[in-house]
Amino acid sequence: MVLTSLVLLGIAALAWVVESVKDPRRLENGSSLGPGGTAEYADGLSVTVSAPSREPDGSYRFTITYDNDADEPISPIGGSEDGVSQYEISHDPLIVRAGKRYGADAAAPGDLNWANDEQVARKLLPSLEEGESVTVPIHITDAKRGTPVTVEVEPQSAGYREGANWEFTLD
Repeated sequence: MVLTSLVLLGIAALAWVVESVKDPRRLENGSSLGPGGTAEYADGLSVTVSAPSREPDGSYRFTITYDNDADEPISPIGGSEDGVSQYEISHDPLIVRAGKRYGADAAAPGDLNWANDEQVARKLLPSLEEGESVTVPIHITDAKRGTPVTVEVEPQSAGYREGANWEFTLD
């Protein structure tokens, strides 16, 4: 009985240690998501990409929301307005592009136009303090129905932060 109690206490202590040393910049729920999905980081940061909607003019809109419940400020795209891209060959913290993840069957970059990327970059440039959130509207033009879209997000931090991606098809 005493031995069983000691073993159970040891298991509980080990679980607590493992949980306490978890990397706060790792994703809690996997890195590949669909429209409306939320990437949740262990430190409290979450990023949500809404489902796209088709506008009367044939363009598409969706939003990306960064919600900082971490205990430190975060910078969604780092310190430069150059932190957003619509091209696959990029290491930017926010990428919205045509094609599927990892490019083997990716559509050419010209298959969609991210019309408001500079506006989004300016809105994501300031740091988010603890408890703050920011939602940016994404406006895609020149894209046809059926175009696959990938959104890649790697929020900036003092160290490495695991990236997340969303894939969906424009209907």
